[in-house]
Amino acid sequence: MGVRQIEIIEDIQQCTRAVIDAVVTAPFSRWKIVLADLEGKQYGEFTKPFVYIHPPRYDSPILECQGSLSRGVYLIDFGAWCDRKSGFAGELNSINGRMLNFFRDPQAVHTQAFNVVTSESYTDTTLHVQGITILGITGAKPILTEDKTEIRTEATITLMA
Repeated sequence: MGVRQIEIIEDIQQCTRAVIDAVVTAPFSRWKIVLADLEGKQYGEFTKPFVYIHPPRYDSPILECQGSLSRGVYLIDFGAWCDRKSGFAGELNSINGRMLNFFRDPQAVHTQAFNVVTSESYTDTTLHVQGITILGITGAKPILTEDKTEIRTEATITLMA
């Protein structure tokens, strides 16, 4: 199996959510992993702390072919949002460090098992099995929030699918 080309945006987002959910363990197990829309309209609906994952954006084609379909490079933004009641900067920095370390380690990121539901249900699958290759990650940058008791950061994963 691999991500479905006709549903590639949804499949990449779902696989990214599932792998992040598998990595966000104790002491971060209370962090929710949520799918975000591009406008972030639903952010207020979630209890902090949470990690949000935007839909991926197509960046460029790639010459390598997988079967008869060419692959593409995608950018997917994800962020962490918390407040003073939920750990604030120290916990946010810890989760950002965990994500940076995980996505920079090709061995860890491509062998981490996770469960995901796309058109079918997959258990103990990996990004590699799903046809997703992580190419890199940016460091988290601060994002302004309206509420000064909250803190938010965002990073970008570059991947091939």
